[in-house]
Amino acid sequence: MQPVVLHAPELEPAAPIAHTTATSAPSTVPHSADLEILVHQKAVDGSLDVLGAILVSPSTLIRDAVVQIKAELLDDADATIKSLGRIPPSSTKHIPVPPGQWAKYDAGRFFGNGEEMYIVLA
Repeated sequence: MQPVVLHAPELEPAAPIAHTTATSAPSTVPHSADLEILVHQKAVDGSLDVLGAILVSPSTLIRDAVVQIKAELLDDADATIKSLGRIPPSSTKHIPVPPGQWAKYDAGRFFGNGEEMYIVLA
């Protein structure tokens, strides 16, 4: 009788560990969509003439939107806008936005729901 020697099966060499560099996906932080604000010029008799539209970030202060209106729609940085207001959708009301609020509130607050703007020139 011959002794039987049992051998454990040989382990296969471990596969080399693949080093991968994780690449980060592009940022998915949503960018606020710009607001398109339709701007009218309000005449003394209350009639409205469309001047055009401006694109602003919702966080743009109203005073900065006024500067943009002067540059883009009036082509006169020195123009004096005496007052401005908003026209809610499906409404005939014109709601003034007092000058004290121009430096305090952003355009998204008043014009983010499809409201249009009117201005009165001096």
